[in-house]
Amino acid sequence: MVLPRIWLSCAADGNDQQEVALMLQLISALRNAGAEVVSESAALPDEQFLAFLQRELAACQWFILVQTSHGMRSEREQLVLQKARFYHEEGSLRGAFLVSASLDGLEEPVPWPEMKSYVYTGIASRAGFSEYH
Repeated sequence: MVLPRIWLSCAADGNDQQEVALMLQLISALRNAGAEVVSESAALPDEQFLAFLQRELAACQWFILVQTSHGMRSEREQLVLQKARFYHEEGSLRGAFLVSASLDGLEEPVPWPEMKSYVYTGIASRAGFSEYH
């Protein structure tokens, strides 16, 4: 059985405990469900990041972007979004999701129309997520 590969992206401020907890919860839940989770590392130098992104994201079937208070303004996050949209349009990514970690819902519009959006409610309901309408 081939494990689904998921790229989990987050422009988090490493100091926000709620954002860190959400990322750890997502990674744990996805791995417990049998997925292989790939995520970028802030420690990776910029000159190595593009090659890492192209190699790893191209091998993923799913893309999840966690929108945080830090937002999607970073150059790396914009690059990740651009590559994910390319792979989604060419068909190698089966789906893309935006999860908002903001209590106010989505802070910015969904990057492209095919991307499904969810809001992390922090409630211990089924995964703590609800679809955003």
